[in-house]
Amino acid sequence: MAVPRRSIKTSKSTDTNNYFSIINGMIDTAWVIDKDGNIIAVNDSAVRLLGYSREELIKNGLAAIDSSLTEEEILELIHTMPADKIQVFETSHRAKDGRVIPIEICSSLINYDGEEVILSIARDITERKWAEAEIQKQLDEKQTLLRAIHHRIKNNIASLESLLSLKARTTDNKEAADLLHEAIGRASCIRILYELLLRSEDFTNSSVKEFLCKIMDTIIPLYPGSEHIRREGEIDDFMLSETYLFPLGVIFEELVTNILKYAFDNPKDGIIRLKVKKNEKGIYFELSDNGKGLPSGTDGRRHNGFGLAIVKMLAHQIDGSFSMENNPDGPGTRCTIVFGN
Repeated sequence: MAVPRRSIKTSKSTDTNNYFSIINGMIDTAWVIDKDGNIIAVNDSAVRLLGYSREELIKNGLAAIDSSLTEEEILELIHTMPADKIQVFETSHRAKDGRVIPIEICSSLINYDGEEVILSIARDITERKWAEAEIQKQLDEKQTLLRAIHHRIKNNIASLESLLSLKARTTDNKEAADLLHEAIGRASCIRILYELLLRSEDFTNSSVKEFLCKIMDTIIPLYPGSEHIRREGEIDDFMLSETYLFPLGVIFEELVTNILKYAFDNPKDGIIRLKVKKNEKGIYFELSDNGKGLPSGTDGRRHNGFGLAIVKMLAHQIDGSFSMENNPDGPGTRCTIVFGN
């Protein structure tokens, strides 16, 4: 569709001449455009930037100069021009020598020679676009480097797990084997977190459900007879930052290990239940079992071990509250943590 042309006025009022003198002295290019898309006037900066004469710019029109927008898109912008605010958008202009120049345009309605027209101030943003591209390039390079570092750390931790696992399988000392299994579990939490963060876009947030389920799948098989333990879960799937994920993962590993070591006389009847809920008040974490429960009338090893000290410390680190009690709904214990969003 051809943009209709109209005759250009050659006589202007004194006010119009004064107005044009102002825009003609601007560093940015300035364009006066009527409602039909015709160029009425341009300033000297437009002539210098694009290399056309003033007459060529007016004759060629906007569609010939703009390398990003079609004639129809230009008219659509003109016809939807808001009356009470400035319209800002980016496009590109093609110079006479073929160069494509990125442009930021600010347009507003004005009165020019007794007629409502559009004044567009177009700024050459070549340097800004170059700077943005350079910053993005550096960010991409840092992301690649960070991903490589995360990947190497993950592999190193996996190697450590393998060495500890080999040692645990070859030792006849049950206490030593239990300590090695605990170390493997704690290392696994870090490795699993790195695996999930490597798959995330920002290396910061990951799925709570996937994280905790992977930890459970890794920890439980470490203990003899655990293949018979039934797992039950009611876990909301939401994203959480590594600031919370790492402490929560270590807490979870310690509590699951505690259950596996002390809760069941017969693992074949064992059940481990996990519930994680999120609402506007915060995050509710509950881990329970159907085992022996806490020793009656005594603090006992289950209640005062090193692992529970770690759990309490990490719960405090995430501004959470921790409690451990005999399960009010049946046999076994129940551990709960509540912390903020």
